[in-house]
Amino acid sequence: MSYVKMIDSLSLEGYVTSIILMLLFVLFGVVLKISLSFLGSTRLHGFNFVCDEIIKPILHRKNNFQTFTRICLWNIMISFIVICSGVISFGILPIVWAFFNLGLFSPNADFFRRYLHSWIEEMAHIFSAALGLWIGRNIQIFANNLPTFIEIITFIFALYVVSAFAEVAEIKL
Repeated sequence: MSYVKMIDSLSLEGYVTSIILMLLFVLFGVVLKISLSFLGSTRLHGFNFVCDEIIKPILHRKNNFQTFTRICLWNIMISFIVICSGVISFGILPIVWAFFNLGLFSPNADFFRRYLHSWIEEMAHIFSAALGLWIGRNIQIFANNLPTFIEIITFIFALYVVSAFAEVAEIKL
């Protein structure tokens, strides 16, 4: 087996492992959120409401194309920040971000039942955080495996585009 093929298989295995780790940290956040709700804490729900009320006027416009563009660019910007923070922090910040943003402060189950875009967007967020973890922990593999990185980024950004289309279709302006 050549060195390049060995690097390629190691990197993809590492990325899959990073996805599994991200899913575990998201699950830990959700379990903590559910545990806190059983204890009667309503602060997390209030935090979600405040964040939604701040972000919604920034993204939503009367023109569907503008709304789509703003939502798509917002998600891609967040993804870019998470991936870059993974590089800078050797993969630690995407783990923390996934635990809090995708787990502890995630929307409730009714939101996921009502809106298709939330499933696609959450999946893209997990893939982005996993990519930040993967690159941060394997910077030497990343440097030798740029085509795989570009394919993963293209897939993640495509998920954000589909999610933005679905969200615009679900919005009642």
